[in-house]
Amino acid sequence: MGRLGRECCIEKRRRDRMNNCAPLASLMDPMSHRIIEKRRRDRMNNCLADLNRLLPTAYLKKGRGRIEKTEIIEMAIKHLKHLQAHACRDPGTCEVAQRIETDHQLQFRLGFQECMSEAARFLVETEGLYSGRDDVCLRLVAHLQKHLDKLSGSAPCCPSVDQSMGPPEDAMPAVRAPKPEPCGGPPALIGPSPPSPVGSPPSSPTTSTEE
Repeated sequence: MGRLGRECCIEKRRRDRMNNCAPLASLMDPMSHRIIEKRRRDRMNNCLADLNRLLPTAYLKKGRGRIEKTEIIEMAIKHLKHLQAHACRDPGTCEVAQRIETDHQLQFRLGFQECMSEAARFLVETEGLYSGRDDVCLRLVAHLQKHLDKLSGSAPCCPSVDQSMGPPEDAMPAVRAPKPEPCGGPPALIGPSPPSPVGSPPSSPTTSTEE
């Protein structure tokens, strides 16, 4: 009987603990539900407000103060149907398409220039490959510049490299093809000149591979 009495006491205590926790859980559940519901309504109202600002003013009714949520959705559906029915069939005459194409060409040209500048900087400053007039670094930069000019030739609306929106010249050590000089001296590079090899005298302007 003693063992049975202890088991009954344990079971009674367990039921008491469950009964004490039940009111607390019942109070927390509605509170969390209200918080979740408020966040959902706020998010929906913010999305509807953004959608209302994106709609053209021609869809808004004059003399109306507050617009119902269902009216905002109806106007958005009407505007989307109008855009689908009057799609731009000729991208060449579409102002939006031309602006997007120009932005893409500009981004491509600036990215190409940045890669070419970084490659030239790495070859000159890190690898020390600049050694004179017929250096492989200058030939590589000249080839890349010629290739960029050929690509840009098919896009006349692409802005020039020397516009103010391009990268600064001090960040581009050698991005132009070398021009021949009558004195046979090495071409001038944009940026710091490469250091001379350790233990060897500086290169003279009169050294040339021509005989």
